[in-house]
Amino acid sequence: YSTEQLDVAGYKFLKMGDNDTTGVSIGRSGTLTKPGDNGTVVYVYAPDYTQTTKTINETINYVDNKGNVIADKATA
Repeated sequence: YSTEQLDVAGYKFLKMGDNDTTGVSIGRSGTLTKPGDNGTVVYVYAPDYTQTTKTINETINYVDNKGNVIADKATA
């Protein structure tokens, strides 16, 4: 048998499965030696994204329903 990893839009290949969480993978190719279940080929992918950080400044104004200031404004 022979398998190959796929290009999946929005995901990146990480590794072959190697534990109970991802599943334990048999090799990408080889010879099936026993009838029935020889195992499963497990390719592990993760979402392909880039993390960005942005600082946001905001001012909070404390007013009642009539528009009267009830506390000093806070800037965060």
